[in-house]
Amino acid sequence: MTAVNKDTTGLEVATVYATEIKGENESASYKEPEETTNLQSLAVVTGPSQGIIGGQTVLDVANFGPKEILLAGRTLVKIQPVIDAIKNGEASTQVTFVPLDLADLLSVRKAAQEISSKVDQLDVLINNAGGK
Repeated sequence: MTAVNKDTTGLEVATVYATEIKGENESASYKEPEETTNLQSLAVVTGPSQGIIGGQTVLDVANFGPKEILLAGRTLVKIQPVIDAIKNGEASTQVTFVPLDLADLLSVRKAAQEISSKVDQLDVLINNAGGK
């Protein structure tokens, strides 16, 4: 497995996990009933605010065409510009905001419950820890 660190760009992360993002791995979450060769995936990205590495990482991940990305962060206001950029782009990726404050264990539990109620399997999880 390729290591990613604080110096890794969003595009580098997306490229490392391109197979999983595109849903080409054998355990991808979504399979179209009539076209099983066109698998789709689900990604969760934490800390995806605009103007920081998380926001750029989400945009780079979206360019690889996952079926859906769940954006987990504290406030929708900071994440909405990233959601808008994805929706205004060429990708057909579905985007959903999930409220999550990693400093609040109750918030973490609620986010985990919300995500697990929506999906059977998660293909890509990218945790961002703030920064600019």
